[in-house]
Amino acid sequence: MIDPTWATERGFDPSRLAGALASPRRVHTGDRQGWLDLFAADAVLQDPIDAGRYEGTEGIGTFWDVFIAPQRAIRLEVARDFWAPGRLVRQATVLTTNSASSEPLRVPALLRYDMRDGWIAALTTIWEPAPTIGWYLAQGPRGWGALAQHGFRMMRGAGLAKGVSFGRAMLGIGRRRGKRVVEALAKVDAPQWSAMLGGATISVGHADAFQSYRGDALGARDALRERAGDLARLRIEEVLTCGHHVGAFAVDPTSAGALALMLRLRRGEVDALTAIWTSTRSVLCEAVATARAG
Repeated sequence: MIDPTWATERGFDPSRLAGALASPRRVHTGDRQGWLDLFAADAVLQDPIDAGRYEGTEGIGTFWDVFIAPQRAIRLEVARDFWAPGRLVRQATVLTTNSASSEPLRVPALLRYDMRDGWIAALTTIWEPAPTIGWYLAQGPRGWGALAQHGFRMMRGAGLAKGVSFGRAMLGIGRRRGKRVVEALAKVDAPQWSAMLGGATISVGHADAFQSYRGDALGARDALRERAGDLARLRIEEVLTCGHHVGAFAVDPTSAGALALMLRLRRGEVDALTAIWTSTRSVLCEAVATARAG
């Protein structure tokens, strides 16, 4: 369902996100070539992040063959969309039906699309591999067999290095620690914020702007607070971790506003942060982009 207030977001042109909005449908219908046609020639896919990079048409095609093609059905349920010029972040659940069970595997995820000239330049997701592996194991022999087949396909099709990377992504920072970092960012005062993020690359976005900050943590904080207000009042709705990355969604209990966050931690420090604010609870779809583009 589309919240009609999306049209009031100043500067938003959904036709620029048409490729990102078309992606789930083409996956759902099994349209391999149509899906690949959405990506730039030098696009990068990381799904999930820290579990291997797939680059260019050939690499992303390999990802399709290894991870998408063997599934009986894949569907995306989107809870909320966050957009800025050239960016779309989706709070979603990926539903996958495969040989392990007649009931779909449900995987909460953050999906980020970076657009360039109408093409998907990067698709990055954060979801937690360990619970997914646990779901397969809980299905009994059918699940064990499906998991073994998946591992074999990954090693044969994507290579040993990516299989090792996927394993490492399971041993990330953990949800509890990720939540503590997100809570600290929301609650600390300006000097502490600067201390936490002084060396980080920070990007802050909303419907009509996307600005990157390097060495200006307080400037980034001010830009974010200009839209989101007092960060301490936001309620963390969901936290996902994968490898060295954290994805989080925080909602304003007094309005329809919400914040999507992506963080990267290195050596215990936040070295990259992207924050995108939306003032509406909207779920965009391909029909919106098509109507506006026409």
